[in-house]
Amino acid sequence: MFSLVNDLALPASQNLFPETFVSFSTMLENLLAGTVAVIGGFFADSVGRKRLTLAGFVLLGLGYAILGFVPESFFGWWFYIIVDGIAWGIFSTIFLVTVWGDLAQGQNSEKYYILGSLPYLLSNFTRISLGSLVAATVTDKFAVFSFAAFFLFLAVLPVVYAPETLPEKTIKELELKKYVEKAQKEVEKTQKKETEKAQRENGNGVEIETNPEFEKILEEAEKYY
Repeated sequence: MFSLVNDLALPASQNLFPETFVSFSTMLENLLAGTVAVIGGFFADSVGRKRLTLAGFVLLGLGYAILGFVPESFFGWWFYIIVDGIAWGIFSTIFLVTVWGDLAQGQNSEKYYILGSLPYLLSNFTRISLGSLVAATVTDKFAVFSFAAFFLFLAVLPVVYAPETLPEKTIKELELKKYVEKAQKEVEKTQKKETEKAQRENGNGVEIETNPEFEKILEEAEKYY
């Protein structure tokens, strides 16, 4: 759904602006997509594939929604160009490189990558064959952005119910890491309060011994960390 909507809306958007602007915006989007694709790989391993994918869909849906509401706004078009580049960087990392290897679970992954590339091939064929027809028959060319935003938000629903493909072991390690970091902060915060309280009772500038219990907890947290 995402690929189909995106490719069918492309000819209509290209017909609305001069060729030089379209070329420049495409170059900028590709630059953003390449940068975000690299950064997105690190985020996909830390926050998970699902969250990053949802963020990409929401950004692209917001971009099309703004174009539908304020199609002649200079800010609206630049906002769309930026979020479109970011979204495509995320999708390139997730749907072209990452998720199919996750689904293969260490086995032969060629069939997964072939299956994952089919929507892009089919949507490109649809854009070449039907895109010009859609752009020519739509009377209100700006209305196509509202429809695109609607269907892109619908495309988010299957992702919401899809399971996380990040390995369960990695997820558990990330959860443990967050828990340990939170525990360390709480211990340091409590220790700081106890020290300040003791200093107030004994006078400022008096050196206070560190509570051995806090030291023990910190050592255990650092060991598991």
